[in-house]
Amino acid sequence: MKKKSVLLIILVTIGILLFSFLWILPTSKANARRGQQQELARNLGVRINDYPYPTDFPAGYFYAVLKPGMTYKDVHNIVRGYQSVYQCYGTDEIYYYFSNNGDEALRFALYYDKQGNFVELQGEDPNSRTLGLGPGCSIGPLGK
Repeated sequence: MKKKSVLLIILVTIGILLFSFLWILPTSKANARRGQQQELARNLGVRINDYPYPTDFPAGYFYAVLKPGMTYKDVHNIVRGYQSVYQCYGTDEIYYYFSNNGDEALRFALYYDKQGNFVELQGEDPNSRTLGLGPGCSIGPLGK
């Protein structure tokens, strides 16, 4: 009977650890990200829920306020508070928010035409991680 009790205790302990790993850890990461988003919103002088895609803030905010034809300077006056930015291929910028680690960062790309006018913002599905840095990318924003 003692072996069964020990086995039951081990299984319950493993169950608790799995629960912690699969639910508590992701929840605490989401709460930490939410705090970073709220701080950024305060710094930008906006409210997260006033813009589309609040869970992906600030991407939804920038999606709403950036307009085609804006210059680099106009865009860079709005797009602030990022962790890092990369220029790619002479017409693209990839922004990293909340982390420099590509797997943890909220990332989106801004595309410009050859004259340096803003064309569009492309977000990224955090599950597919479609935006990447290649050999045509270097640190820093375009137009500087």
